Amino acid sequence: MTDTSATSPPHRADASGSSATTQAVPGLRSATRQERERFEVAMMMAFISDPAARWAWSDQLQFLTVFLPLVNLFGGKSFDHDCAHVIGDFHGVAQWLPPGVHPDDEAIGELFARHMSEPRLGEVLSLFEQMPPFTRRSRIGIFR
Repeated sequence: MTDTSATSPPHRADASGSSATTQAVPGLRSATRQERERFEVAMMMAFISDPAARWAWSDQLQFLTVFLPLVNLFGGKSFDHDCAHVIGDFHGVAQWLPPGVHPDDEAIGELFARHMSEPRLGEVLSLFEQMPPFTRRSRIGIFR
């Protein structure tokens, strides 16, 4: 049997706010809109030492300035589709965009252009364009 857990989308929540995915993992639940800011900060913290993120934004202030709005532009629509999840007291977060729902690419490009210069801007935009659709739709952040 093939394990598809890494590529299968989370299941949509039922009327109780629970889903097959959240029921299968103890402590995993859907994030609420009221928790969105805390969710986004947890996602940013998960990437704070990520090599690719730190390559793109090597200056700490630049990382903090760009990455928080990037989390929203990249996966913020996950809240509209019950696809933003949290485990424990924000020990880990995950967001997924279902088929047909896409990040705000134009706004992401504008954010990068405001806070980056060439040649890094071109390199980062090229990297984002090369991401396969699955990678561009899903993001998981876990930190301890």
